[in-house]
This record gives sequence, C-alpha cells and structure tokens, in this order.
Amino acid sequence: MGIRTLIVMGLLTDQCIDHTIKDAADRGYRVVCLEDACQAITPERHGHALACFQGYAALMSVAAFEGVLASYPSTTS
Repeated sequence: MGIRTLIVMGLLTDQCIDHTIKDAADRGYRVVCLEDACQAITPERHGHALACFQGYAALMSVAAFEGVLASYPSTTS
C-alpha cells in the first residue's frame, strides 16, 4: 500500500503503544508517537515508556504534528 510512516497514539503507553511502536519499527516503518495523545495508568509509567522509545520512534506533541500537517499542500481544490 506504500505506507512508510505510522502515527501512534492511544492507551496504554507502557503496554499496547510500546508493543505497537517497537513492532512497527522492527518491520521497517518510520514511527511517530504523539506523546501527549497517549496515557498510562500513572504519569511515571507514561514517562518511562516514552524514554524507552528512543531509537524506535520520534516523539512529537499533537500541536507540533498539526504544524507538520499544515505545511503540506492541500489535496482539495
């Protein structure tokens, strides 16, 4: 399908998101984690999971991601 980049967000940062990011990276995808659109049971677990994503995913806020999307030309006329 030509998909090269995955944008990941959701629950739980230290479980489902962790496995999704690492599996996707291992399969050759570029992965971006929207860090403020994920949550774990505690802020500490969330923070530890984000730290573990080093080398697997780029971390980005939703606002920064919106800025990236806004820089792309519109596909509608």
